[in-house]
Amino acid sequence: MSSVSVHGTTVNHGDERVKKQGAQLDYGGARGSNTGDEFHELWAVRQALRLLDISDTLTALTVEGVPAPSGSDNVWDGVDCTLLFGGENLQEAECVELQQLKYSAATPQRPWTVARACRGRNGKPQTSVMRRLGDAFKALTKQRAGKSLESLKISLVTNQPVSPDWANIFVEAQKGVPAEFNRPWHTGGSDLHRVVHASGLSPDQFKCFAAVVNFQGKTGSRFAMEDKMLSEIATWNDSEFRETALRLREYVRKRMLPEAAEELITKQTVLMQFSVSDERALFPCPSAIKPVQNPVSRGSSTAVVGAMSRGEQHICLHGTAGVGKTTALQEIAMSLPSGSAMLTFDCFGAGSYLDASKLRHRPQDAFVQLANELAQRLRLPALLEPNTTRDFSRAFRRRLDIAAETLESVHPQGLLVLAIDAADNSITAARSRGLPEKS
Repeated sequence: MSSVSVHGTTVNHGDERVKKQGAQLDYGGARGSNTGDEFHELWAVRQALRLLDISDTLTALTVEGVPAPSGSDNVWDGVDCTLLFGGENLQEAECVELQQLKYSAATPQRPWTVARACRGRNGKPQTSVMRRLGDAFKALTKQRAGKSLESLKISLVTNQPVSPDWANIFVEAQKGVPAEFNRPWHTGGSDLHRVVHASGLSPDQFKCFAAVVNFQGKTGSRFAMEDKMLSEIATWNDSEFRETALRLREYVRKRMLPEAAEELITKQTVLMQFSVSDERALFPCPSAIKPVQNPVSRGSSTAVVGAMSRGEQHICLHGTAGVGKTTALQEIAMSLPSGSAMLTFDCFGAGSYLDASKLRHRPQDAFVQLANELAQRLRLPALLEPNTTRDFSRAFRRRLDIAAETLESVHPQGLLVLAIDAADNSITAARSRGLPEKS
């Protein structure tokens, strides 16, 4: 964990780590049978936290269903999570992703082969994973008639390995599916024919399906990182963090009940879980820094990244106005090791640091902003509520520690960096008050 202070005071946040006291997940007995539900809940919680990210185009999501007209029967049985981008229903959303989650605690190494995905109960393809995905695709394209195929995504998300055969099958299908594959598949036929038959789609429909389907297995994909993150969150035992995580999980759990199926989870409903109606309560001091396109490379930026990679924790980057300190921070963020996260607190606020209505210099506002931006960036259910009476600097520090520990477990080479931009402006603002305040 490193900190960078620009033109002013260096902020010392130290390097201590919260030691893990929780044991690894026990997959035996009743615990094992509940692990899939726990995975679904935590997965949905992390998707819901994306709604608080202004840079993310996710607008709404549902769990255990799809926001579709009644009378859809069981065509959505294979949908565990629906992500809507740029709209709150299937027809108006700019992009839609349907996710089927398959989590196994007992047999995490069992691969998803062609035979397994095409065989359902009693060996019937009609109850197979491929049939469920095919039914969902068919219904989705009907609901979004006239929308481009590029606006759809069908995902199978699993902690188990995915057979490499799938990539070849989908590539082959995109080139064209023989018309005779409309007939039933028989033992000895090609894998592509078997998958087409199991999906219940016509050859032409399957060609389109192959262009939007995505299998995210544990081996060699981003899902491996996501799975590690979920496992880390599940072992949290600090009462404060567990309370927040459990609150969000309980909210998601209720959305998974039959009577609440298809209810939208939106930014507003997530904010309500923290007793606020305006996101500015959770993010009182958002950055007003505008990114610079194609910044000129600076030796100081390279030097800072090198120093942090060698273990330097407290670095002050100083210079006169206009030399490019803020731009250097942008370059530093782009040059950090893979898996790193960098937060930049903007003390200047595009000149609003003296605005009495902004109060950007106040510790409680700054620490709430930093704590929640950190939770948002890493999608950790560790948000800091502003309407509590507490030591905000201590509360932020605790979140910084648990974020550093969680990030380290997932990205061992990654750095967690805190940058304070224009720290001197915060001091100036504090001193300019009628009665000088703490910065």
